[in-house]
Amino acid sequence: MRIGLPGVLVGVQSRLRPFGMSGPLDDLELRVNRGAEAAMPAAKKLVVDAIRSMTIEDAMSVLRGDDTAATQLLRSKTEVGLKQALSPYVESALSDAGALRAVDSVVNRYARGLVDAEPRDIIITHAVDGAVEGLFHYVASEELAIRRDPVKRTSEILRKVFGG
Repeated sequence: MRIGLPGVLVGVQSRLRPFGMSGPLDDLELRVNRGAEAAMPAAKKLVVDAIRSMTIEDAMSVLRGDDTAATQLLRSKTEVGLKQALSPYVESALSDAGALRAVDSVVNRYARGLVDAEPRDIIITHAVDGAVEGLFHYVASEELAIRRDPVKRTSEILRKVFGG
């Protein structure tokens, strides 16, 4: 799942693309995605802790729920904490990827006066939101696959965990 640019920047990007002038914005978008990807390992502990803290009631609601009940439960238990925990990692990763320098340059060049908040804050928040959205998108996809063919998917997971 790709994280697009936020707000006015995506509009500018789409208007410049037909003229072959969207390069700096395309580069910024790539850097945002690389930064968000680099920060995702920090999410693992929160997700694992949420799974381990499931109650019997939680498990029953997942079993009786719709095709993404487990994803919805996981999201309700972790989304706020994930965003808080990922923010410093995403900021660092975006800085390392050059996205924070790039967003300042892009806003000054293409969107001066159109952005009413600090561009760095906008891009960090957008990348964190996109990373969390992407995480839950993939969790939901896996949940759907497991629900469609539980024996096959469980066997694949067990082989990965225990070898074979």
